[in-house]
Parts: sequence; structure tokens; C-alpha cells
Amino acid sequence: MTLKTVEKGQALILIALAAIGLFAFAALAIDGSMAFSDKRQAQNAADTAALAAVLAKIRGNDWEAAARSRASSNGYTQNGTTQIVEVYLCNNANASCTGLPADADLTQYIQVKITSHVNTYFTRVVGKSEVVNRVDSVTRAVPSYRSSLFGGNALVALNKAACPALDFKGSSTTTVTGSGVFVNSDCGSGSNQAFNASTGSGVFNTPCLNIVGGVTLGTNTVLNSPGTSCANQTNNLGMQISDPLTTFTKPNPCGTTAGAYDSTTLNPGNYSGAFPPGNQTQMNPGIYCIDAGNQSFALQGGQTLTGNNVLIYMKSGSISWTSGGIHLSAMQGMNSFYDGLLLYLAEGSCADVSITGNGSSSFVGTILAPCSLVKLAGGSSTGSILENQIIADKITLTGNNNLSINFNIQQQWQPPMPPAIQITQ
Repeated sequence: MTLKTVEKGQALILIALAAIGLFAFAALAIDGSMAFSDKRQAQNAADTAALAAVLAKIRGNDWEAAARSRASSNGYTQNGTTQIVEVYLCNNANASCTGLPADADLTQYIQVKITSHVNTYFTRVVGKSEVVNRVDSVTRAVPSYRSSLFGGNALVALNKAACPALDFKGSSTTTVTGSGVFVNSDCGSGSNQAFNASTGSGVFNTPCLNIVGGVTLGTNTVLNSPGTSCANQTNNLGMQISDPLTTFTKPNPCGTTAGAYDSTTLNPGNYSGAFPPGNQTQMNPGIYCIDAGNQSFALQGGQTLTGNNVLIYMKSGSISWTSGGIHLSAMQGMNSFYDGLLLYLAEGSCADVSITGNGSSSFVGTILAPCSLVKLAGGSSTGSILENQIIADKITLTGNNNLSINFNIQQQWQPPMPPAIQITQ
């Protein structure tokens, strides 16, 4: 007689074990996806809340209220239990901002933290009734600031292809102090490259050269620093600027008031034709808008003209300042936007600018002629001094007398940069 082993019930055990595995996968898929989805949504809410906070801070509004309002609109409201929304400046002891620059101003940075408790369904059977998500976002409110144009270089030639764009001629010595030179041209072939100082006896001194293209030097030409960058100068430029005219806010200061004048004194306002209209010797402080057409703003021979705290805006016409009695300085403290801007040739006004430092003449402030040729010369046997930043399409330095170009950032135009916001982490 043969005995048979009974195997009934084994399938139930296998099914039960498989069910446990399926249940675990279901728990992972359902509860895990809910937790992951909530974390992603919480992170988005933290990012948008932090951006809302810095935008409110820049505008002078309640940045903490703005952050909480935005977080709430995205489904995360501070209730102290299942949802916690924290908003801090990064200098607050409760903040945990990391990875910021060592010298960062922590009052510019805002951190939003969101803690979210997500209830689970399937993992409760193993004692885990919730998943806690913690996310944060840090943004920065960059306040408005003032910055020099083109890295604060004293001589700036913007032409992208001229050979040369900055040309040093004559037998004099030209010395640049307080800053360096930037030449945007990529010309690098031939005898006259982007920067040409091949004159036999002239000496060109500058703290540094920032030149995109090539440099041509004569055997007797001495450069104080013939390198292509300035280690001690911030915001250097060494790469070509594809569209130089977009790097600054274009001034438009002209109103409708006609310029008034008498036999000796000029007053701010709009002028047409040759300037000055007579033999005036004084410019009162303010903005002068000059539409000279095919004529010029010319001061030659023995003409004298003094104008302190002035902005000269050339809508059209050329500049020829070669007299020995010219004293012109830019506005300071009168109009914060235009402080430091002495001369601006309006967009599309590309006439030549010729300045000779004769006698005791003095010029202080930025000369902005972005599509013009600017010719500078030392015209005094004792040496001429220009306290300017010269920004032009091309620049020519010539003459047989010494010329000094002294750059003092406090005297030059530093247009205000608008405030900005950024996510840092």
C-alpha cells in the first residue's frame, strides 16, 4: 500500500507572501509618490515665496508678508503643525543659509523654509504614519548701485574692427593714471593693429592694457605695463563687446526750454546752430542741449569759457576745443543720474571731437562719444592734464607736447544700475 503526501494549502502561503510584496510595492508607489510630489510642490512654493520676498524688499514693502502670502497661494500656510513656513534674513540666527560668499552682506539674502507633513496610507501598517518634507530657498535682493562704464578704463575705443582703434602719434609722452586702456577692436594683423604706438620717439605710459586684438609698438615706445590685463583693477574687460552701445543707459536730458543768454553768460536749455552763439565767457550750471547741425561747438584762439556743474548734450555737430582758456567740469550733486557726465554725443551723432590741452585749460568728467573719432593732444609746453574718462568709437593721441589723462572714479559718470533679484540656492 502506497502513502501519498498531501500538498493542499501551499499555494495559499505563496499567494500570501506575494501579496505582502505587492502591498509593499503599492505602499512605496502610492505613499512615496505623494511624498515626492509634495516635496517638489513645496520646493516650488519656497522658490516663488523667496522671489516674492526679495522683490518686495527692493520695492520697500513688507517682504516677510509677501513671502507668506505667496507660499499660501501655493498651498502652504503656516499652521504650526502640518505646515510650517519660516522667512528670515540670512543674518538671523534661525536662518541656515549656506554656500554664500565669505564677504556676502547677509542682509541682502532672504531664506524661506517650508516644513510639510504628508500623511501616509499604506505604510501605517509598519508604524510610519507620515513623511516630513523640509525644503528651503535663498534669494538675494541686489540694491541699486552705481558703476563706471567699461570697467572704469580711462581710455575706451569701442570700434570692433578698426586697425588701429586707438592710435598714438607724435613725439610727446602720454601718461594715463588711475586706470587703464580698453580697446574693443579684434584687429590683429598688419603694421597697425588694434592698438598702435609705433611712433619713434613718443612714450605711452599706462597702468594696464585691456586689448582684444593686437598691439603694435615702436622701438622707442615704453609701456608701463604691456600686459593684457590689470590684476589690481576690478571689472576688467579683455573680451570683445559685440554691441558696445547696449552697455550703458542712453541719456536723454533735453526738455523744451530754449537757452537764454546775454553778451557774457549762457544759461541751460536748448540751442540751435553754432555754439556758443556769441563771445560768452560763462556757462551757468545745468544741462545744455545743442543741435548744431553741420556746425560745431568751437572754442579756439583766445576764446575763454568757464562752466562748472554742466552737462553738454550734443544732438548734432562737432566739438573743437583748442583754446587755452576753457574750464569745463561735469555736474556733481545736482542731478544724480548725470553726475560726472561732461559731454555726450547723442546716439547717431558721430561728428569728430577734437580737444587740445592748451594753456591752463581744464576738463573734468566723462566724455561719451560712442560713434565718434576723438582726437586728444597736449598743447602746452609745460604739459596738459585732462581729468576725464574718454569713451569713443576711435581715439587718436597726437601732438608734440606731453599729455596726462588722470582718471578719478569719483569725478566720472557712474550711471545707476537697476536693482536685481537672483536665486542663490
